[in-house]
Amino acid sequence: MCDHTTTTFPLCVVQTCTVLIFQSALGAVRQKMVHTTILFCLCLWHLVGVCGVETNEVKSVSVKKGDSIILHSDVNGIHTYDEIEWRFVQLRIARIKKAIGNNPQYDNHERFRDRLKLDQTGSLTITDTRTTDSGVYQLRITIKNQETIKKFNVTVYGK
Repeated sequence: MCDHTTTTFPLCVVQTCTVLIFQSALGAVRQKMVHTTILFCLCLWHLVGVCGVETNEVKSVSVKKGDSIILHSDVNGIHTYDEIEWRFVQLRIARIKKAIGNNPQYDNHERFRDRLKLDQTGSLTITDTRTTDSGVYQLRITIKNQETIKKFNVTVYGK
């Protein structure tokens, strides 16, 4: 490469400096790639926490006996989901499934007879609430095989 005994020594210095600058630039590029990869992983991790199968967050909601309550799905747009299902404890109480039409279906449970309304965004309204309606409601939203589960702890208190 560099022959320090000849007159090409200045060329060797230029070549060495060029190599060092190139290595420095390459190091900066690698460092930027590492930072970009870390940022991507953090964003992906955050999205999985938000959009993953289940979050540990339980939203607490209180309502006075006899009043109505709306449990909001927070779905951004009508018909963007494949299925929305609501459960009370482990009992399915309502759902909308695109494969069988977008009409809400209510399971015939005496506890909620004629008191549930599921709108096209997946929000659930419970009318004429009773103290027996207190408990954990679970919303499962399926969009392109990706499931999101939200939980609501509803407390119905007396007048």
